[in-house]
Amino acid sequence: MITECQHVAEEIFIKLCQMDQVGCDDYRFDVIIPVFNAYAQLINCLISVLTHKDRYRIILINITELFINLRDYASDWLVILENETNLGFIKTVNIGMRFSKTDVVLLNSDVVVTAGWSDKMISCAYSAENISTVTPFTNNGTICSIPNFCEDNAIPDGFTIDT
Repeated sequence: MITECQHVAEEIFIKLCQMDQVGCDDYRFDVIIPVFNAYAQLINCLISVLTHKDRYRIILINITELFINLRDYASDWLVILENETNLGFIKTVNIGMRFSKTDVVLLNSDVVVTAGWSDKMISCAYSAENISTVTPFTNNGTICSIPNFCEDNAIPDGFTIDT
């Protein structure tokens, strides 16, 4: 597991080195990812967020010590905020939302996003004036789980997370 995590972490650093710089004025929204001791899940989350990077800024909060090297990649599109102590999910997310000056997407550090995810969220959010929040379906997200409500649903045989 440690070797696999190191390999995936190396992929993250390679992607970070290859990322095109996007001006701050070009962001459509901020992606806030609060992190607390979830290294294996975080690296999978980051790989997916970086692989499908669009016009959004990534705000990581409360980075685990194992990911301390990410600080070297902080930029206008990758913001790293740190709490001195664990403040819990709600307070940590509130710090990220106060930092942001635009719409936000909250991602748990165990989320893996798929191709076109950000366009789908934006399209839904702005499809009517009275929409204030959008929550996507997932295979493992309690009240948003499909096909079975409040369950961890395995991805069916023959499918991938993208399909």
